[in-house]
Amino acid sequence: MLTLTTVLYHYHWIKSDNAITFAIVGSFVCLMLVSLLLSIVRRAKAMRIHSVKVFGSVIDLKKNPNTRKEIYNAIYGYEVDGKSYNVMCPFVFEKNIPSIGDSLNFYVSPDDPMDVWFDQNKIILIKDYILHVVFAIVGIVILVIMFL
Repeated sequence: MLTLTTVLYHYHWIKSDNAITFAIVGSFVCLMLVSLLLSIVRRAKAMRIHSVKVFGSVIDLKKNPNTRKEIYNAIYGYEVDGKSYNVMCPFVFEKNIPSIGDSLNFYVSPDDPMDVWFDQNKIILIKDYILHVVFAIVGIVILVIMFL
């Protein structure tokens, strides 16, 4: 981005007082777009590896002993090919703690049923994508205004 800013300044396409703003905002836009792209690629790769959807239910709740707060990890039990497995959910629960028997769909690798992937909540995922796009658009609008 710094190189692009230098070239645009050298050919007098941007003013000297706008060059720093252009570099900062342009870097921010690039960061948002790269972050969005990496998030999409990471999720697609995880979905490709963990292609078997399973139905698990909470069999136990483990309280985090390292904090005074009531924070829990849910342990889910599930079956693949007639064999039972248990896995601890990577998400911690402080509010809306699941009850024993509550269920959740998640994904496992067909090669290793212990290799589990918990997909993000769709609403959170959509908010994340929208936030990236909105920040990128705001940055692009600022850059366009600088050229007018």
